[in-house]
Amino acid sequence: MVTSLEQLDKVLNSMGSGGDEPPVTNQQRNAWNQYVQYLQKRGIAGDPKLDRNGLGKNLFLQYIKDNPNTGLTEDSPMAIQHDFANYRQWAINQIKSGKGEYAPGTDENTFMKELSQIDGYAGSKTTRHLFPKSYMQTFEDGKKVKTEDRGFATTSTADNLTK
Repeated sequence: MVTSLEQLDKVLNSMGSGGDEPPVTNQQRNAWNQYVQYLQKRGIAGDPKLDRNGLGKNLFLQYIKDNPNTGLTEDSPMAIQHDFANYRQWAINQIKSGKGEYAPGTDENTFMKELSQIDGYAGSKTTRHLFPKSYMQTFEDGKKVKTEDRGFATTSTADNLTK
């Protein structure tokens, strides 16, 4: 059982994808969600236009410039992509342990199949995804133990990955 935020950070740091990428915090996940919501309001989140002529990078850098307190940096897309890969594996493990289920017509091979390769570019595939709140909450024995938005989730059986 994780009993402190320091222990939780050690667990999070040990769960990376094996590379040298820094761990992603919930502040950064929330900042990413806000960026994607910003793109959604403009009708361009997930749009293939982001993959052409550097548009995805230019929009991302402009967003950081316009929102200096965002918590995102020019290097954030790489870490975010690693974390989406980690989230995919976490969700599969939740499903395998009986704490969720695939959407109809989906299995392990097709679940989140459209994830971007890890290339550090905030393009169409990366901007299709938001981090679910269930991934950003800390639970112990099925009860939320912290009001801080930090940590890797171990969800209760009430969470449903098909939502």
